[in-house]
Amino acid sequence: MPILFDAPVSPDDATAFAREVPVTLPFSTLFPVETVDDNTYDFSRITRVNRTARYRTFDGRVHVTERDSGSSARVRLTPLSVASPADGEYDQMQLAFARTGGTAQTALVNAIYNDAEQLVREVRNRVEQGWGDVLADGILSINENGLQAEADYGVPTDHKVNVTGTTNVWTNTAAPILDRLTDWAATYETTNGATPGALRVTPWALRHMRRNTQLINAVAGAAAGRSQINLNELQQALDSEGLPLLQVMRPATLDVDGTPTKTLADDLVMFTPADDDMGLLGATVFGVTSTALDLVNDSRSTLEFEDAAGVVAMVFEEGFPPRKSVFADAVGQPILKDGRRLFVADVA
Repeated sequence: MPILFDAPVSPDDATAFAREVPVTLPFSTLFPVETVDDNTYDFSRITRVNRTARYRTFDGRVHVTERDSGSSARVRLTPLSVASPADGEYDQMQLAFARTGGTAQTALVNAIYNDAEQLVREVRNRVEQGWGDVLADGILSINENGLQAEADYGVPTDHKVNVTGTTNVWTNTAAPILDRLTDWAATYETTNGATPGALRVTPWALRHMRRNTQLINAVAGAAAGRSQINLNELQQALDSEGLPLLQVMRPATLDVDGTPTKTLADDLVMFTPADDDMGLLGATVFGVTSTALDLVNDSRSTLEFEDAAGVVAMVFEEGFPPRKSVFADAVGQPILKDGRRLFVADVA
């Protein structure tokens, strides 16, 4: 797949442009983006225990404490890429360029950038879909395009719960939602030694919480006879039990092989760190693609190895008769650095 260095937009410029395409997707914006100069990501977990010292007599033996336990993990990053179709904007503008005898250069340049932006957004969309998968159960599962892979990020089993029974599911207005949330937050605190920073719910779950009898009574009392509470009152009910700030997640709907697909099921709620601390939970990590290495090793490119990690974009040529297309390439995925900081409940 030869890279066209003499295309109207150079690979360096196309790649620089690709890395400036803003991230606007709801889950991806929660997590920082990190780059590594490899196709693997290594991280460590330290389990800190709030041990105590011991009183002793003046001549008594000094208590010797235990060390905190630690573990390390390595995740192999997965490649993902996409190319413009045969009837993409760049292909069409090449025809116009030929018809006008080369006077449509600006339009050709714009077409390359437009195709590159669209392709980068498709890469970002796949990462966003991956975040929905990871947040649902702490596991990234891939089964597409001949690749079967799984990365289990070690969310504790008691941090993944399913509400069962018609009296407990959140579609029942009499469900003990406040009791369950309090129990789950206590489990999170026991595991992490700190309370969760946010309670994240979908709009579907929010609607059922506002109509829940236990939550209404916590704010207005059982004698009020109200059928729902507003968002501020709901937060007041959560505050009364020491629960964290309520954050509404609005999962994106993406086109997956022609089918509109939500990135996260409506009936999932979760405890996580606060927005400012989501980097403690995870990150979107990009490594170095073979395409980026081709640029690094080619004297016509100014890309240095230190800057090779991340999405790359360029014009390439393949096939016979030759076809020129815009191409976006990446190696990367969502990574949970500390699965203990995620608690997920299926409430329906």
